[in-house]
Amino acid sequence: MLKVNKNVKLALATIEFLKGAEGPVRTQDIAAKIGTSTAFLEQIVRKLRVAGITKSVRGPGGGSVLSRGQTVTALGVAKAFGYVGQGELLGATGTLSGALEKAFESVRIEL
Repeated sequence: MLKVNKNVKLALATIEFLKGAEGPVRTQDIAAKIGTSTAFLEQIVRKLRVAGITKSVRGPGGGSVLSRGQTVTALGVAKAFGYVGQGELLGATGTLSGALEKAFESVRIEL
C-alpha cells in the first residue's frame, strides 16, 4: 500500500472538496468535513494558494476557491509541499522511483 505524507493527503482532500463547492468555502468548514483541525488546514490552504492551486476570496461569504482553468497532478501537489526529491512523500529515504513518479503524474485533477 502506498503511504503518502499527511500534508499531501489533506491537500488532495481539500482540492477534491473545493471541486464540488459552488463558491468560496471557509477553512473551518473544510477542516470539519475532512476531519482535521482548522489551524493545521490553514497551513495547507496557504501552501495551495502560494502554488496557485487555490485563491482566497475576502469578505462576508469569503473563503477558498480553486483557481480554475488548469490541471493539477498529485505529483504537482506533492512538489508544492516540497516532498518530492526528499524521500518524504513515502515517509522513507531516497526519491520517487520512475514508475511511482509516473503514477503520481498520471493522477490529474481538472480545476
